[in-house]
Amino acid sequence: MAKMQPSGLLRGLDSINETADMKTWLKFYLFFSLVAITACAKDDAAELRLASGLAGTWQLKMVNSNDHWGAPLYWHEVQSSKQVRFTANGNYYEKEDADSTFTLVATYQVLSEDEIAFTWVKPPMPEYPTYTLAYFFEPGNSLVLQKKQFEGVVAEKYVLAK
Repeated sequence: MAKMQPSGLLRGLDSINETADMKTWLKFYLFFSLVAITACAKDDAAELRLASGLAGTWQLKMVNSNDHWGAPLYWHEVQSSKQVRFTANGNYYEKEDADSTFTLVATYQVLSEDEIAFTWVKPPMPEYPTYTLAYFFEPGNSLVLQKKQFEGVVAEKYVLAK
């Protein structure tokens, strides 16, 4: 039996359907390509963490705190020359505004990708020789150290000192 060829009008409809299918396929392909590229994009904060870790000297720039009990927390800049230093061998130093040199305050150990433990050199309360903080990196060479409390200064943001 001979195959019937569509008439001129039907041939035009087939061509429209093929074009519509091609456009749909192209949109689908572009969408998933964009998703794949976005998913594989570099995370600047993760790259910073892998490149330098905590080791280095960090300058305090902002604190996340509230003004009184029950008030909302907010980030604000501070006028402070406080610096902290993490060494590759696990020592933690601080230099407050009035200090001319760094003081060894504690040793530290990274517990996970978002938690760090400190062991005081001279514990202010001997029954609590260690404490933990949450930490994370933000784009722009920022390190955030976050306490496990909900009042007062709950987090400090540092930038890598030059």
